[in-house]
Amino acid sequence: MSLDKYLEPLSEPGPAGVDLYESGEIMTLDMLAKWGSPDDDPDWAELQQACIAALEKSRDLRPATYLAAALLHTQGLRDFCAGISLIRGLLEQHWDVVQPVLDEDGDAMERANAVFNLTHFQKVLKPLRTTALVEDRAAGRFSLQDIELAEGKAEPPAGFDGEIPPLGLIQGALQSMDAELRQSLHDAVKQCVDDIAGIETAFREQVGAEQAPDLARLRDGVKRIHATLSQYATGGGMDDKQPEEAQPDSMQSGSAPAPAAARGAPGDILSRQDAIAAMDRISAYFRANEPSSPVPLLMARAKRLVDMDFLDILQDVAPDAVDQVRRLGGVESEK
Repeated sequence: MSLDKYLEPLSEPGPAGVDLYESGEIMTLDMLAKWGSPDDDPDWAELQQACIAALEKSRDLRPATYLAAALLHTQGLRDFCAGISLIRGLLEQHWDVVQPVLDEDGDAMERANAVFNLTHFQKVLKPLRTTALVEDRAAGRFSLQDIELAEGKAEPPAGFDGEIPPLGLIQGALQSMDAELRQSLHDAVKQCVDDIAGIETAFREQVGAEQAPDLARLRDGVKRIHATLSQYATGGGMDDKQPEEAQPDSMQSGSAPAPAAARGAPGDILSRQDAIAAMDRISAYFRANEPSSPVPLLMARAKRLVDMDFLDILQDVAPDAVDQVRRLGGVESEK
């Protein structure tokens, strides 16, 4: 699937098109995506169509991110890679205008949080392990998880009740796969690894490393798929030497990539970006499940306070008290 048309600038009301937040369509997409409900899968086909409709009139990272995830579920790995390429293109080609817009001070946290959605374990990382890498009419379909279980490189995940396929069966299916198709999938996944790095680089170059989303788990997961496909892209086999880029598995469970102890358990908040992403997920849950709740409004205000110092926060929440606090602290009032 080619998504290049969604990189073309729009004209009305500007090059980035419609503001989907003002139109209320972002709220609709959040409700469809169910990102705040880890165990509740959306209707992926419906979400895909809604994202495409949104991208027809807006250049926005939020529907682009949801679209990539939806394509993984509805179309497979190759189209997921096309979705990642679209996100990179939006950042590199339309940084100044792409939605969500930068804050007045140039803060890009909303953009980073939109892209960080790609590290959702249940919606993206886990499905990457189970999406088909090869389908054979006689042997069946096999995923990265199937291959690593057969090789003995991974333990069955919690709740696994299937059978581990024989390694020889998987080898036969991969080796009998059309050579051009196998090579093109390998190349698409390799490009996906590059595109993920390009997304991170775009943020670092524009707003610095502190505001860049941490996509390490996604990048490492796609690298593992690429490493597996690399063994067969030129007719090799499972006994060939593993490419150096293969990383310890960060998709087997909710755990983070090695060194795991440095990253903490899944859901741990280890940085300001993690905290803001958590607030966004809380807001998404209440918008989707309790539309009348004031929580999203309170979360939006809390996010605004994150980068403020004490006096700035006081000015925001209790402006009448600022002068008194300045006097107590011996701080001169601003002229």
